[in-house]
Amino acid sequence: MASARALCPPLLLLLAAAGAALAKLPLPPYVRPCSFKLSDRKLSECALKSARDIWPNILKGDPKYKVPVLDPMHLDRLVVIDGKGPLGMQLIARDVKMYGLPDAIINSTTHRSNPQDNTYVATIPLVHITAKYNVSGRILLLPIVGQGNVVMDLKNVKLVYQFDFRLEKLEDGETYYIPLPGARLDLDVDGMTIKMDNLFNGDGALLDTTNNFLNEEWREVFDSLRPSFAKAISEVITDILNGIFRQVPFKDAFLDVDAV
Repeated sequence: MASARALCPPLLLLLAAAGAALAKLPLPPYVRPCSFKLSDRKLSECALKSARDIWPNILKGDPKYKVPVLDPMHLDRLVVIDGKGPLGMQLIARDVKMYGLPDAIINSTTHRSNPQDNTYVATIPLVHITAKYNVSGRILLLPIVGQGNVVMDLKNVKLVYQFDFRLEKLEDGETYYIPLPGARLDLDVDGMTIKMDNLFNGDGALLDTTNNFLNEEWREVFDSLRPSFAKAISEVITDILNGIFRQVPFKDAFLDVDAV
């Protein structure tokens, strides 16, 4: 199978990959295609410029291409189970809203002539998160229980999204650029604050003490949350890529495809 060099929408661009071919569509007008005749370095430069152009155009969503609203990004449910370190808890967050994506900066892209290790790197100065939570478990040796509202601020968020792809002929006879399942998202922050209301049924002293501890030990808290956040965001990005590239034939998505 011929290898492909790709242009993809940026981060925090990105649920499960679509399985079947969708209706064939032209490339969205806000996506600038790149040429397959470019070197890897030039292709990466072209993809970076295109990604920066695309980002503000998709924040409000694009139903035609299955792109969800990203301002704010909405996650139905996050589940965190962590039994390591000073934290041992199960946290279920629902109706999660993430604000701040319009300020995302796409720092770099890397695309190679083989289908592996295509990468987008982005930073977001501040991500503000609201959700409904239900938590049970322990902090140190103390039991923790509660349900209510939680607010978090993540400072200087750094994201690295990596994915592979293949060229695949679908049922309509056209060849498509298909991002593969198993994309990887690395996520880190420089700081985090968190406030949970109604812990311990609203007991003021225990509520304040617990929130203070969570903020003092924010790194432990974030490390507990990181895998769930990374998985959910990666699924959104992959869903966006599939929404576009499973509907736009390969020959329409890129220039000079005869060079493949």
